[in-house]
Amino acid sequence: MEKIDILEVILKVTEVCNINCTYCYYFNGSNNDFEDKPGYISATTVDEVALFLQRSIADNRIDRLQIDLHGGEPMMLKKPRFRAMLQTFRRALDPVVDLRIALQTNGMLIDDEWISIFEEHKVSASISLDGVKEVNDLYRVDHRGRGTYDRAVRGLDMLKDAACSRRVFSPGVISVISPESDGARVYDHFVNDLGIDRLHLLLPDYSHDNFDPTLLPGFEAFVSGALERWLASDMERIRIRMFDFAWVALTRNAGDDDVKYGALTIRSDGMLNPPDDLRNAIPHAFDDGFPSITTSLSEFLDSPTMTSIKRDLSMSPPACDGCGFLRVCKGGTTFNQPEHQHSRANGFVERSVYCSVYQIIFMRLIETLVSRGYPWRRIEATLTGGSTTKIVPEVLEMA
Repeated sequence: MEKIDILEVILKVTEVCNINCTYCYYFNGSNNDFEDKPGYISATTVDEVALFLQRSIADNRIDRLQIDLHGGEPMMLKKPRFRAMLQTFRRALDPVVDLRIALQTNGMLIDDEWISIFEEHKVSASISLDGVKEVNDLYRVDHRGRGTYDRAVRGLDMLKDAACSRRVFSPGVISVISPESDGARVYDHFVNDLGIDRLHLLLPDYSHDNFDPTLLPGFEAFVSGALERWLASDMERIRIRMFDFAWVALTRNAGDDDVKYGALTIRSDGMLNPPDDLRNAIPHAFDDGFPSITTSLSEFLDSPTMTSIKRDLSMSPPACDGCGFLRVCKGGTTFNQPEHQHSRANGFVERSVYCSVYQIIFMRLIETLVSRGYPWRRIEATLTGGSTTKIVPEVLEMA
């Protein structure tokens, strides 16, 4: 069986939510199969998932396992059941793997007892928050249409206080980018006003079938503004996933791509599905054909759907032929949002709908590397790999 160095499991602890974000890919997207799933994971399913993961670790020689507790809103699972679930996972998996447990939450239910649970079981929490209050509260609303910013920040502040006391990990923030927002202002708000040092700026969940290209200038301006702020601040302290991915792609050494990574979603009933961000691109693939209790990880990853996704994402998109950034961007694959490369006509072999955004990031980072004395020959080798790939003319001017 194939060795997997790192396995990431998105575990649907709940398939219900206490708020109603207007853009939600899960509840307001094209795939409504959550309606047929249990609202809350059962203790029996938790046991089955733990056994599945034990088998997977042994069969695939997994070194590190990350379980992302997800929803819906995962903290809608009652605290005793949540604590029991964590105890099960720690007891079953800690002895056999480097287990990391993360939680994605809207933060509105956080209280002292939740903090104690996170502390006891080493849970790393991230809060969903879309920038400044007036923008967040346009989209992230509760079921009565009320904004959620103040309640989310209250939970975030509790996590930060606990982190200052070294009880829990420093919380991160996931923020969906709005093309109407000012990227520099959003960066300043998160980093300077809220004291966040782990930030995931998430481009909205569009594919080639529903993307509006007239929005691109707004996305480009947002990312440019946030990137300039990041480059002017403490880059080593402030981690921004999108920019980190591009920086690593430009500066990696030969062999750095040898880590074998696997990802899947496990639903509240224990069924195995593809990674969750693909559910609206390929809703037909989110079926009930792979129960965790009887399916091996290899069987699932070698299934026709997962094989097709892996094959497509390993190919160079034809639209990217001749692009000087192809080796570092890989059609957008570097940024780990494959839904942006999908079309119903061609599958996952399109270039990302955010191609121009990524070009801005790579151009600016190369300029920064050159200005800081990073060897040009290394940049050139990374961009070309010794092939005949042409370097973007603007990049050559920096050499």
